[in-house]
Amino acid sequence: MVNVDDFGAKGDGTDDSEVFKKAWKETCSSKEGVLVVPKNRIYRLKPITFSGPCKSALALKIYGTIEASVDPSDYQKDRRHWLMFNNVQNFVVEGGGTINGHGNIWWRNSCKIDKSRAVTFYGCKNFRVTNLRIINSQKMHLSFQKCINVKASNLIITAPEKSPNTDGIHITETQNVQIMSSVIRTDQNYCDQETPCQEQYSAVQVENVTYKNIEGTSASQVALKFECSKNYPCEGIVLQDINLNLQEDGNAKDSCVNVRLSSRGRVSPHCPGEE
Repeated sequence: MVNVDDFGAKGDGTDDSEVFKKAWKETCSSKEGVLVVPKNRIYRLKPITFSGPCKSALALKIYGTIEASVDPSDYQKDRRHWLMFNNVQNFVVEGGGTINGHGNIWWRNSCKIDKSRAVTFYGCKNFRVTNLRIINSQKMHLSFQKCINVKASNLIITAPEKSPNTDGIHITETQNVQIMSSVIRTDQNYCDQETPCQEQYSAVQVENVTYKNIEGTSASQVALKFECSKNYPCEGIVLQDINLNLQEDGNAKDSCVNVRLSSRGRVSPHCPGEE
């Protein structure tokens, strides 16, 4: 077991980036790789990549708080990533701690300029992300890209109501993903300019996705929205036991465009044409 404090991490809000790099390298090369971030401590990090492959199965146990540097100059080399896990297999990230992106310095800019991600898993296989709080992301909170066999559970992902483009979880080019028992409170689709945004044309098709056992409230009238590509509509979408209400009085509405879906159990609001 490797503890970041044993490598000299201060845990007092000052920069611990180099210590985390050394601790990860030691853990990755160990036969029993467990890296511990202790509780009741705050570790501030600049953009950092945790790279594999590692010698054995690995666990990163975050009990304390990891927070992003608030100095914009620290992100000059790569403004799109803060914490990145690259080509790591057979591992788990857990612990009940907090990952804080300190996103307010990004929120001042347009989402069309900056698309930074708080936590990115790229090219990773057979891993779990569980029992963590990910808050105030620069833009996207959690991203899975080119990954295989992913389980995300017991996550709390939150950002203030007015924070732009702080999406909860992004999934791209990834196979076999399960997202369960999580709370996501983030402002998902909007036009960030005074003039109307032009319609975007997509060559990406979304298919075979199940949304199950979801409850929540919506600040906007439309609580359930599928806006899919005309050329490549969403297919094989299953809604099961969905209950979304408005924060204020009244009935929530749906908006379903270019989507083929079916429903099971109670689904509210209910898209027209559901099977």
